[in-house]
Amino acid sequence: MSLLLEPGYRRLLAETHPELAIRDDRLDVPTFVAPLDVREPLLHGAVREVVTAFTEVTPGLVLPRALFLGTPFERYDQTHLLDEVHDPAALAAAALEAGRAEDAAVVVMTNVSPAHP
Repeated sequence: MSLLLEPGYRRLLAETHPELAIRDDRLDVPTFVAPLDVREPLLHGAVREVVTAFTEVTPGLVLPRALFLGTPFERYDQTHLLDEVHDPAALAAAALEAGRAEDAAVVVMTNVSPAHP
């Protein structure tokens, strides 16, 4: 069992990393808020350098504020968080609303299995 599945540990992380706004009460899954770095998947080279240059001028466009469904500091595949979700459509609608409430440009579900409903 992962330590990150323990609510007490997530509370500790929330207290020590307030900039991430880690919360268990926004949705039926844990959430946090952070910039989404769109440069991350880019290979090193000219395109990544151009995007990085834009970050200096307009960071909000290149690093939009995002509401992440999942927990920070955990393995990338967090499919297990959806195991208790009985209505994915309701979760999606609630996630969009929570994203608006956080002034997030995007809502991101941390990598899940493509076979998951």
